[in-house]
Amino acid sequence: MPKKKEPWDDAVGDTPWAKRIPPAPGSLRIVQAFVNTADLGSSRDDLASPAALADYMARWKLLPAGTELSDSDLGHTRAVREDLRSLLRSNVGKALDPKIEARLDLAAKAPMLRVRFIGGARFEPAGAGLDAVLAGFFQVFAQLLIDRRWPRFKACAGDDCGLCFWDASNNRTRSYCTLRCSNRNKSRTFRRRHPRNQ
Repeated sequence: MPKKKEPWDDAVGDTPWAKRIPPAPGSLRIVQAFVNTADLGSSRDDLASPAALADYMARWKLLPAGTELSDSDLGHTRAVREDLRSLLRSNVGKALDPKIEARLDLAAKAPMLRVRFIGGARFEPAGAGLDAVLAGFFQVFAQLLIDRRWPRFKACAGDDCGLCFWDASNNRTRSYCTLRCSNRNKSRTFRRRHPRNQ
């Protein structure tokens, strides 16, 4: 029996980052898109209000259109997003504050996951609403750890970037989302270390 298709398996957002970075495989795409709703370099945030968050979730078929979300929902979702970004940055050598792991543990307590066997054993969110959406994100991270693909899912090491990307290189050593981002950050590092050469 074929594996159940998730609603986001073929989803690729029409967003600026998607024009620069290849989409991650399968269900990773929705987590990639979620983390990339904020661009640290331009201060752009696609989740600027509860209504914007609801629209985003509906566009990706994660919540029904017209779902009402609160300021508290928005704050919680954005906090989870940034903690997930920090977790992904640990895969490019950035230090991870233990408080972030503790916050994610706390955030993952409310959403429930269940194991389903029809169509192949897998985790899936139990329940509905925003908690179920976040549970789906946590499920993706858990599956990456289980199948040992975790080191390939990263957030760019650039301080003014942080975009989530999938490292498809053979040696899994990429630290930046694009070569352009890598070159820009190397130039900045060089200028900091050699101010007389400017």
